[in-house]
Amino acid sequence: MEQQIRAVLFDMDGLMFDTERLGDEVWRAVAGKYGVTMTPEDVSLLRGRNYESGRCKYSCRMRKPERKA
Repeated sequence: MEQQIRAVLFDMDGLMFDTERLGDEVWRAVAGKYGVTMTPEDVSLLRGRNYESGRCKYSCRMRKPERKA
């Protein structure tokens, strides 16, 4: 007899798994490949934001003008 999946649990706020630290490490590693050093403050600007909002905040932090798409 096959068992059916009865529920799926998503941890979207870090309650069960602390993924924030891992995310911070990834941001710093990727930025480093492009010669950019991200401080903890830089990384915190991106936390909890969508792509567009994070790009705007980080661009302002780096004092680079926004490019129009």
